[in-house]
Amino acid sequence: MILYGVTIVCSAFLLFLVQPIVAKQILPWFGGSAAVWTVCVVFFQAVLLAGYAYAHGLVRRGGRTQAFLHIALLVISLASLPIIASASWKPLPGSDPTWRIAGLLAATIGLPYFLLSSTGPLMQSWVANDPALASRRAGVYRLFALSNLGSLVGLLAYPFAVEPFASLDLQASAWSGAYACFVLVCGVSAWRVRARRPDAREASDRQGAPSFGRSSFWLACAALGSMLLLAVTNHVTQNVASIPFLWVLPLALYLLSFVIVFEGRDGRGWYVRRWWLAPVLAAAIAMTWALGASRGVLNLYVSLPIFCIGLFLCCVFCHGELAATKPKPAYLTHFYLCLSAGGALGGLFVALVAPQIFTNYWETPGALVGLSVIAAISLRERRLSGWLAGIALATVAIAAVFLAGGGNSFAAVRKLLPGGDATGVTVGLVVIAAAALSVATWKQWPVAIVATAVVCTAVYAHRYYDFLSKDTLVASRNFYGALRVKDSGSGTEQRRDLLHGVILHGDQYLSGDRRHDATTYYGPDSGIGLVLQKLRTADEQVDVAMIGLGTGTLTAWGEAGDRYRIYELNPAMVEIAQRDFTYLTDSKADLAIVLGDARLSMERELRDGTAVPFDVIAVDAFSSDSIPVHLITREALDVFRRHLKPDGVIAFHVSNRFLDLAPVVAQLAADAGLMAFNVVDNPDDEVEYAASDWVLVTNNRAFVDSEAIRARLSSIDPIPGLPIWTDQYNNLFKILK
Repeated sequence: MILYGVTIVCSAFLLFLVQPIVAKQILPWFGGSAAVWTVCVVFFQAVLLAGYAYAHGLVRRGGRTQAFLHIALLVISLASLPIIASASWKPLPGSDPTWRIAGLLAATIGLPYFLLSSTGPLMQSWVANDPALASRRAGVYRLFALSNLGSLVGLLAYPFAVEPFASLDLQASAWSGAYACFVLVCGVSAWRVRARRPDAREASDRQGAPSFGRSSFWLACAALGSMLLLAVTNHVTQNVASIPFLWVLPLALYLLSFVIVFEGRDGRGWYVRRWWLAPVLAAAIAMTWALGASRGVLNLYVSLPIFCIGLFLCCVFCHGELAATKPKPAYLTHFYLCLSAGGALGGLFVALVAPQIFTNYWETPGALVGLSVIAAISLRERRLSGWLAGIALATVAIAAVFLAGGGNSFAAVRKLLPGGDATGVTVGLVVIAAAALSVATWKQWPVAIVATAVVCTAVYAHRYYDFLSKDTLVASRNFYGALRVKDSGSGTEQRRDLLHGVILHGDQYLSGDRRHDATTYYGPDSGIGLVLQKLRTADEQVDVAMIGLGTGTLTAWGEAGDRYRIYELNPAMVEIAQRDFTYLTDSKADLAIVLGDARLSMERELRDGTAVPFDVIAVDAFSSDSIPVHLITREALDVFRRHLKPDGVIAFHVSNRFLDLAPVVAQLAADAGLMAFNVVDNPDDEVEYAASDWVLVTNNRAFVDSEAIRARLSSIDPIPGLPIWTDQYNNLFKILK
């Protein structure tokens, strides 16, 4: 039993430790987008499904076949080591990187990950069917809790115990060595089953196979948990706190929910529906409400706990229902196959289907409404009177009709109920639902709770839809995120805004000559504005590289003879800037747009001998509110310097609510023998201009000493103990504000 347990823990630990190691290797190649992690998770879920299917098929063969086949695959997988991605997988400009990422992962980590994935169900099946461990058969599902505990430790070990102390190459090499040790331990475990024969207990357990309905329920619960994980992670990292490593927390809570519900002698753990139902549905309502409220009412310290605690409770419910309805040990591989298939389907929907069919992150409210519906289905085993069950079903039907009716339904209900806003509508519907169900006996309170939750989540989901749709002219979503174009203000103050998630990426006045103004982060007192004004007085022609397009606001500074070369990763951003804004068409400068990751494009230009020397390089590429890390490393600065004129300036836009990026840039500049100064702009006119922080890096002493520039420069305080960032090493924990 100890051997099996050690093998399961080792496999689970390595399974989740390898995910951030590989993802971080390839992140710079694909623009540093948060979607890279989402695609990685979907790939890992798909391979997990393949591993579970392999285990499900393998345990139906004789012990000798199981042992030799599995040992052979373990030995073959050693050829994949070390797990260092090949540079030949770097993307082509303008292409959708989804399938390229999947191919890269398959070639780099595919077979080892497949075998690690299959270990848990295989070992549990071998324990359940080992005559020497017959007394442990009833508690075999506890090994699933042990597996998820190992996964949780592996996941948390990366940001706290691995990333701060090891380069990427060292991480990959150490993991590869640990995997070789796992192959040895797993091979010994497999060798033990070569002579096993089924016993009478195993044959009797195979009576009463799970029904199609029960398997479908497992599939739905697992899919919903996976959808909630990725949907909430997307929402939190894009709209609440754009901290790139924040995906660790939701995934850790997701794994912890498995540990809680499967730990215990009966494999059911601490999940008892009557204890968890009310908190879970209250959390679902709170999360659906916070989808809209977090954008204008809630701050980080309120909204982040709502989403994280809510996700944990919702996952406990989804996975608790799985634990409560698990089959006999003889069918555990079938159970795990359904679980992994549901997880893969939920992940595929969020990562691949949703960006194609939705213009925003609608899967988040959809999953929360779906949770309430699953809760209603989970009550099917209660003995409800016919009329009471009818009320529950009618409530679900009313909510569905309400959603289908869109704004007309919302307006009609609002006229009938007090309050006049979404909160008043919700309170009114809750009162109606509670009154309709008050005649039920106290034993039927779960029905009232579920019915109320369905209505409330539907109302707030519609409120969220209404919030995002109001005044929106264009909504677009692809691999790189969701973009919205909307108008605000009126008369001479009317503006057109571009938002990535909830972060403003530029706006433009629509009337008169004001449409030529450089607004938001690019005003005359901003760091980049000061640089362009100063160079304009010194040079007849200015060559500018823009890393990140946005609305194209920076080109408003262009004059006849100037050359602006714009590097933009997202094709949708280019389309919107050219169609819905006029900065590009109005600019007097000569403009050229290069589609693809800026750093890869600039490296390619250096290799091809087509690199153009620039007076200014403006590093202004953001994914929502986060600058891609691969653009602020020692290697990135070296690429920028090779494109820069000797007296040129590199301007890093480091405005961020959560990360203090200025010391990172200053340290890179000092390492390269350059000067770095901060320019903080807090404009009085907060309508036309936005507060901004720019770090100017240069070797031009005359520029720094000029009166107009020197008066605005401020020194940058270092962060004690902060190592210099490289492609091999960077850590965001040390620069949290």
